[in-house]
Amino acid sequence: MDSKPKTIIVYLKYKDNESWDGRELLKKGGSLLWAGHDITQLIGLDEPEWDEIVVAEYSEENAYNNALNRIKEADMLKYYKVHLVSHYPQAIIDKMNEMLKALKVKNLESIPVEELSSIERWEAEKKTGTDHLGPTPNQMETLLQRDQNIPVVMLNYLKFRDVAVYPDDFKGKRYKTGREAYQKYGQRDSHNNQVDIFGDYKFTIVGEDEPKWNNFVFVRYPSVKNFIGMIATKSYQASSTQRSAGLENTILLSITPYDEPY
Repeated sequence: MDSKPKTIIVYLKYKDNESWDGRELLKKGGSLLWAGHDITQLIGLDEPEWDEIVVAEYSEENAYNNALNRIKEADMLKYYKVHLVSHYPQAIIDKMNEMLKALKVKNLESIPVEELSSIERWEAEKKTGTDHLGPTPNQMETLLQRDQNIPVVMLNYLKFRDVAVYPDDFKGKRYKTGREAYQKYGQRDSHNNQVDIFGDYKFTIVGEDEPKWNNFVFVRYPSVKNFIGMIATKSYQASSTQRSAGLENTILLSITPYDEPY
């Protein structure tokens, strides 16, 4: 193990609702970078029903190992998994958020929820075999049933294609690599969203074998309704071809962030 700080994303499932103190276990000897609860999966193969997701960082090897041991021995946990990641410096995150603020901002808060439902589009995508890159109808319906006014953070795991793949009839600009295509997809109208944490996935320390992801990113939206409004806009749907061209695989989890400090 090298001397660089170790950052882990920890997924926690508790035995009951009386003993949620995983954050306290992870805080010892390290620092909490992010934490949230009320987790819903929107894209990807079914994940277990997690109660909390916590991002923690440790500067010392002993503190890192002790944290893993405390989680392993915790009686209140039913099960858990741990990803080892590396996150980009705050200066890079700040620059990304400055770029988002510079984009044209659309107000999505006043759109009636019933006008934002895209169930028909998800049904069509499922029939084309691209549903692993978008919500299934059931996943979309679950999101529509949530409180539409609470803040939400979307945790994305991204696996890029080596070479971008476009439909034969696509008329827009074609990028060579999947990463380039996905970056173009990200250059669309802003919807008051911001990046909380962004970085590289390394590997799964604890848990079943998973795909080899390239990146993870926590993106915060002012409300669930704001996020739904974004994916229903024409600009998003127009850019979604670049997203599909660039991504080989993805997982998307909707999380309610805790109020800071964690």
